[in-house]
Amino acid sequence: MTAATGFRTRAVSSTALQYATVAISMALNALTTVFIVRKVSVETYGHYTVLASIIAFVNLATSLGLGPMAQRFVPEFMASGKKRQARELVGAAFIIRLAAGLGLAAAMLLTRDLWAAWLRLPPELAGHIPTLALVLAIALTAGQTQLLGDAVLVSILDHAVWSSVRVGYAVIKLALVWWALQTGGLFRLLAAWLASEAWLLLPYGWRVWRRLIPEAAGPQAPLPLKRLAQYAVLVYGHNIGYFMRDRALDVFII
Repeated sequence: MTAATGFRTRAVSSTALQYATVAISMALNALTTVFIVRKVSVETYGHYTVLASIIAFVNLATSLGLGPMAQRFVPEFMASGKKRQARELVGAAFIIRLAAGLGLAAAMLLTRDLWAAWLRLPPELAGHIPTLALVLAIALTAGQTQLLGDAVLVSILDHAVWSSVRVGYAVIKLALVWWALQTGGLFRLLAAWLASEAWLLLPYGWRVWRRLIPEAAGPQAPLPLKRLAQYAVLVYGHNIGYFMRDRALDVFII
């Protein structure tokens, strides 16, 4: 078997495994959602969906195009034998996204009265700092798992680890949500979500770091920062544009 044939076989099998993983995860996540809807009140579910929207917004705002950038350039560096550059790129993207997330989280906590009033959050949510901090922690953790798993591991065709961890995440989240709804309310439901995201982050981070360990400590060219930044800004602007378009359409419909 030639190198090209081996790569095509690996790509096809990885793609099939990815589709199967997505199908299983979607089914388990749908079951989790149905379970939540049946177990909580209409008011609690409304609060949950608003907080989930805040998580999605923070995730988008702090993405900065870093995931697609890593997905684009890590395979290129790996194919050309530049593992050190690939590792530096992923490490820098992780730190930048973490810093952006922590900065936005701090700003949102300090200005919570303003945006809580704009979103018309009920007082029991707007004034409960632990709940808001938990929501922001979920957003930060989810962002890093998307960077390390959905971007980096998928881009280097490490679908075996990505798939097993992703399916395990869906199963663990379902179990933790069931436990949370049996023993508590909205706060424990969010804590179960955060614990599920932590399950993704730890093995993804370990696997990415192991795959990107350089074979030898030799001289290496610096990262092409201008090229990387241009690509990240382009993707980030594209994503923000789509987000604003969708929100404008929602306002128009309402």
